[in-house]
Amino acid sequence: MQQLFAVALLLQLATSASQFVSQCGPYDITTGNANMVVKYEFGQVAGNDAIQFTVDATTAGYGAIGFRPAGTSGGMSNIDPIAFDDTKISDRAKTAGFAPPGTEASDDVTQVTLTNAGGKISAVFYRLLNTGDAADMTLSQGMMLNFVWAFGNGKVDGGWSNHSPSQRGQGDITFNTCPVTAVPTAVPTAVPTAAPAPPAAPFTSANSRPRSATCSGIHFVLRTISCGPFPITTGNANMVINYEFGTVNAADAIQFTVSATSTGYGAIGFRAAGMMGGMTNIDPIAFDADQVLDMAQTTGMTPPTPDVSNDVTKVSITNTGGVITAVFYRLLNTGDAADMALSKGLMLNFVWSFGNGKVDNGWVNHTPTQRGQADITLDACVVTAVPTAVPTAVPTNTPGVPPTAVPTNVPTAVPTAVPTAVPTNTPGVPPTAVPTAVPTNIPTAVPTAVPTAVPTNTPGVPPTAVPTAVPTNIPTAVPTAVPTAVPTNTPGVPPTAVPTAVPGVPPVAAFTSSCGPFPITTGNA
Repeated sequence: MQQLFAVALLLQLATSASQFVSQCGPYDITTGNANMVVKYEFGQVAGNDAIQFTVDATTAGYGAIGFRPAGTSGGMSNIDPIAFDDTKISDRAKTAGFAPPGTEASDDVTQVTLTNAGGKISAVFYRLLNTGDAADMTLSQGMMLNFVWAFGNGKVDGGWSNHSPSQRGQGDITFNTCPVTAVPTAVPTAVPTAAPAPPAAPFTSANSRPRSATCSGIHFVLRTISCGPFPITTGNANMVINYEFGTVNAADAIQFTVSATSTGYGAIGFRAAGMMGGMTNIDPIAFDADQVLDMAQTTGMTPPTPDVSNDVTKVSITNTGGVITAVFYRLLNTGDAADMALSKGLMLNFVWSFGNGKVDNGWVNHTPTQRGQADITLDACVVTAVPTAVPTAVPTNTPGVPPTAVPTNVPTAVPTAVPTAVPTNTPGVPPTAVPTAVPTNIPTAVPTAVPTAVPTNTPGVPPTAVPTAVPTNIPTAVPTAVPTAVPTNTPGVPPTAVPTAVPGVPPVAAFTSSCGPFPITTGNA
């Protein structure tokens, strides 16, 4: 087994020696035109510093980018261009004017992928920062340069036409610089002894749910599942798919569990969201009852072939009751340009199928009821912390500390046996034995034995001994023994002799009021 592992490792190293390995990026280059989207990233190719571009041009013809020294604005001279159409990517000779650039003697650009879908050509390619070719501009991280782009009609090798003003642009930009990671200074003091090759790195998800698996007698290391599993709805009971996020050697990864009711094969795949229909540009993973394989991107209706670099790891395969269940994982970003980079929360077009035959020999096209596709959004995988055995803090809906005082709706002190204050509707102090003031409707002083003043309906001064005039009514005072004047029905002058008759009724004594009047309630008006 160790020999087989070593051979597989050597084959993988041989096939990946010339691949671009990203170190930082991708970074956007702003073109100001939605029909020309350019990104770049820095990395290495076989230990040499390199730069990789991803260019999307909405065109049926060609697209191109180019470099020249900063400050060289306007015109089309002295540009080091790279051009592409839907069939090829080409390193071009430096421009000398407005004529299309010719082919360079040495093609120092390597194509990674080239697709044409929905009226958009997507090209991924790389070159060394310093190609060693005098016809190529030397690039570097943090470098300022004049960046030029264009797209138009025609093919790269013949018949391409000048672009319109809205199909070109240029501007000075400054490349990003990759963050530098310090290299450990410690040097091992002893050469480690030889050890057998380690088994495939265990998949670690984010849940805290312990899980282990056994496959072909090899016991996999204990894994923890923390985010997922999440179902992918296929609408077909014969194809059940779940996925979960986790890590492999601290690198973000995704694990799939796929159950296909089939005696042949099953497959899943990914491509950019919105690419409905057809079988192009799918990054597939296929399995049968014996194996799980990373497959090359599809280019049409023919079955895909195995990818040069197999970036999928099998965890287990079972075949029971006509159902093949495969568990496998891959890194979210495998570093392989042939694999679609995945991420949490990513929206993508998910494709699935199953049918007859084996993955690497004789599989046949599936029927319409054995396939499906839909745009889905992978879960964002928001991980919540596992609570400790005893909460370290009081819940937010409970006071953070015990109250320091009795609630305001409870008396702060125990009432005394007798209230300390009289209610507000009672006089503030108890009344004295005798009221200190007489009510307002009672005289403020005790009347004397004899009134000091005659009531207003009585003459202000006592009458003289003999009235000078006869009262209009009845005299208010007792007449003297001998009236001094004769009543009005008597002659106006006093008689000359003593009256022969005395008045028939003696005068009534006058009433002198000392207080009142006071009402007596009868209850009847």
